[in-house]
Amino acid sequence: MYTIGIVEDEVIEQEALQVIIKAYHPELSVAFVAGDSAQALACLRLCRPHILLLDVNLPGNKGLTLGKALRESGYAGLIIVNTAYAQFEYAQSAVQINAFDYLLKPCDPQRISQVLSRCVEKLRQADAVRDRQMNLNQLSDSYIFEHLLKGDLGL
Repeated sequence: MYTIGIVEDEVIEQEALQVIIKAYHPELSVAFVAGDSAQALACLRLCRPHILLLDVNLPGNKGLTLGKALRESGYAGLIIVNTAYAQFEYAQSAVQINAFDYLLKPCDPQRISQVLSRCVEKLRQADAVRDRQMNLNQLSDSYIFEHLLKGDLGL
């Protein structure tokens, strides 16, 4: 199970995103829903979700400013920028924070679902690579230990 945080100031958008996630992505669990940057920061202190759906225009602070601060603090999750503004500067800033995707509101539920599916696939691939690396490390450790006991490592 992967976690997702929603940072969105419009309640109807918050609810729609939760409905889409619940209907199409049982492998995702909503970790939190925040209506502004301050709430999001408080939630992010407690939980670092695998995926963050981030609105651009938030009360008190821009979502992209929050995204930049998160990246600078080491947040490695997948950020999906969600906005009603088709301004080039916003897209440029999204690229600078290494956003996974950029959704324009109003966004079709299928499009949101497709992006979330790609996120889940990327997370699963990363998990598989990590698992293979752990298995290789364990095999290597076992091999070295076995040959140390036999005395045939030539040390």
